[in-house]
Amino acid sequence: MSSTPIRENQRYGLIRSAWAGLEPLWLVFWVYGVLGGNILGYGLEKLVDVLPWYLVLLLLVPVAAFYAWLNVATWRCAANSSPVWCFLARGTVVLTALIFLWSLWGGSSGDT
Repeated sequence: MSSTPIRENQRYGLIRSAWAGLEPLWLVFWVYGVLGGNILGYGLEKLVDVLPWYLVLLLLVPVAAFYAWLNVATWRCAANSSPVWCFLARGTVVLTALIFLWSLWGGSSGDT
């Protein structure tokens, strides 16, 4: 048996440790956010063309959960970086939330 303590994120697993803010920001932002988000978006874009509309709507639930988790994890893990990267990462989260709310309000509908 080892006498060294187990790191918190090894005990939790990747999803829970990122949610708790225990992962490095670069991992959460670049790997989970940029890479994972683009793969998820590309896959969903392809599925929209072949699935009935009600299954696409059903798929939006886990996709929305992923992006909610990603934004919370990014915000919390931003504290694990330099002040500049923390500010930029949290600014990205705020900007993402504002764009999402604007699109819900109808800002991207093109109506004038």
